[in-house]
Amino acid sequence: ENAVKFGTEATELLPISRDALFGSLYEKELAKIYGWIGEKNKALDKIEYMSIIPAGFHYGELLYEPSFDNLRDEPRFQRVLNNLKPNS
Repeated sequence: ENAVKFGTEATELLPISRDALFGSLYEKELAKIYGWIGEKNKALDKIEYMSIIPAGFHYGELLYEPSFDNLRDEPRFQRVLNNLKPNS
C-alpha cells in the first residue's frame, strides 16, 4: 500500500511532461510496483503507455526484468513485447 502511495506521489510530483527522463523512470517504477503486488491491469496500463514513448520501456527491459515475471503470460504483455521486438 505504501509503495503504491509513494510511487504515485513521485509520478505526480515529477510527471513526464515536466521531466521526460526522470518522470518516465518514476512511471516505470510504478509499473513494477503494480506488477509486484498483483495489480496486473494497472501494471499493464502503465507498460502499454510506457512502451510508446521515447524514454519508456524497451524490448530487452520487458523481456528480462524479473519484476514482470508474473505478467509474462498475459496477452496484453505479449502484445507489447511483440510490438517492441526488433526486426531481425
